[in-house]
Amino acid sequence: MSKYRSRYSVRSRVSTRLLILFGLLLLIGLVEFAAIWWQLDNNESRSTGNGSGQTNQSVNQPIAGSFDKTRYSINEASSIWVVVNKGRVLSSSYIPDGLTAPNISLRYSAKNSEMRLRADAAKSLEELVSVAAKDGIYLRLASGYRSYSSQSTIYAREVKTYGQVQADRQSARPGHSEHQTGLAADLSPKDGRCEIADCFASTPEGKWLAGNAYRFGFILRYPPSQEEQTGYRYEPWHYRYVGNELAAAINQIGQTLERLFELQSFTSYPAEKYQLR
Repeated sequence: MSKYRSRYSVRSRVSTRLLILFGLLLLIGLVEFAAIWWQLDNNESRSTGNGSGQTNQSVNQPIAGSFDKTRYSINEASSIWVVVNKGRVLSSSYIPDGLTAPNISLRYSAKNSEMRLRADAAKSLEELVSVAAKDGIYLRLASGYRSYSSQSTIYAREVKTYGQVQADRQSARPGHSEHQTGLAADLSPKDGRCEIADCFASTPEGKWLAGNAYRFGFILRYPPSQEEQTGYRYEPWHYRYVGNELAAAINQIGQTLERLFELQSFTSYPAEKYQLR
C-alpha cells in the first residue's frame, strides 16, 4: 500500500509540474501573439501612400472634433486662412505685404513678380523643397503671386483659347484667384515635366507632394472629384499655404476649405459676391 501511495505521489508531482509548464508556455504564446497583433494593427492604421517612407499622420495633428475654426479669419485678405472662391472676391487693389522670391528653383527670374510669395509661405516652401530633395524629389515654383491685372490677362487668354465655360472651370476671374493672396503656389518638377498639367499627378514629384505637403502647411486646394465644392476642376499642381495647424486638420479629415468652414459652394459666379476685407 505504501509503495502505491509513493508512486501516486510522484505521478501527482510530475503532473502538477507539467501543468505549470504548459500554463507558462501558453501564457508566453498569448503575450507574443498579442504583440504581433498590435504591431500589425498599428501598421495598418498608418497611411503609407506618399512613396517616401513618411506617414500621412502627424504626431501633432489636431483632433478634427476639437479643431478651432475661429483661430484665424477666413474673411480677411491678409489671413492665412482666407477663403477665396467664385463667391468670395478680393479687392482689385489688394497686394499682400512681404512678397519675396523663395530661395528655390524658379520657373522664371526672381525679378518676375509671379515668382514671389508671402514671406511665411516662401519660408515654408523652402523647407518643403529642401526635405523633398533629401528624398530624391526636385521641385520648382512654376507660379506664385499674381496681381489683379495679371490674372485679368491670364483669364482673358483662357477664354480666348478654351471658351467661357471651360475657362471658368480651370481659371479664376480677376479678384477670385488665390494667387492674388500670395499664398498659392503652382509646383512642378525641377526639369519642367508635366508643368501645370494633369500628368503631374502621376509623377514622383506629384505623388510626393500629395503625401507630404501638409507637413509644411500646404494643402492641395483643388482635389479630385471636389469641383462641386471648390468650383474648379482638379489641379494636382496647385498648393495653398494655410499653416501647419489647418493643413494637418485637412489632411486628417479630408475636406475642402469650403466644407470645413461650412461655406456656400459655387460652381459658377453669383451676381452678388462676398467682398473680402
